[in-house]
Amino acid sequence: MEPATQGNCCLCGEDAKYRCPTCLRQTCSVRCVAKHKEQHGCSGRKHISYIPVSDMTAETLSKDVALLDEVSRVIESTSRAFVQRQLEASTTAARRVNERVKLSRALERVLSRLSDKSEHSEALREYFVPSNVVALLRDMDSPNTSPRHFMCDLECTVRQNLEKTKILEFPRIEIVLKRDLDTYQLAERRTAPAQVVEGPCEGLSSDVTLPNPASLGEELVTAESSSLS
Repeated sequence: MEPATQGNCCLCGEDAKYRCPTCLRQTCSVRCVAKHKEQHGCSGRKHISYIPVSDMTAETLSKDVALLDEVSRVIESTSRAFVQRQLEASTTAARRVNERVKLSRALERVLSRLSDKSEHSEALREYFVPSNVVALLRDMDSPNTSPRHFMCDLECTVRQNLEKTKILEFPRIEIVLKRDLDTYQLAERRTAPAQVVEGPCEGLSSDVTLPNPASLGEELVTAESSSLS
């Protein structure tokens, strides 16, 4: 804030002490300064403008340094975000499996990766026994309020389990313990041609929920014709 010229506070009418370099409104106290920023959406900073070298002062140089520091912070944060997106994109291919692989084999691969993480090993203990689990695929024609699922065959390939089934962007197969199967509403397989639907669907996500159910999402299967293992 700059020293005020003659005049009164724009908020309370008292003798002004400060003048905002941005909007030029005059205020009398720190409280009124803060209030004027809130009411008028004012930053209180002087607009950047050209200053001749002959008019530069230590304060001018200090403001220039502060501006450069702020720009550097923005660039650095943007660079970190870009690197993170690159890392996410580079790990996607490693989570795909060949569509001709048996679903049981795809499940083994995912579980073996997760078992290396100590926080998951105990929760996944029951899922390592094939006789304890079943694989379910969401029926995309069922309402979000009452979703239905198709039963998958672990001994069939990924492709066979996805045939004649409507898919939203990528298949999401849930691995559920048999003792929890009664909490799901099952549907009969239809004989209509398979469809792939593009776009968001409310109520679906690719998050992994442990231990019940172990939702494998994109990490389990993305129907690709080439093996990336």
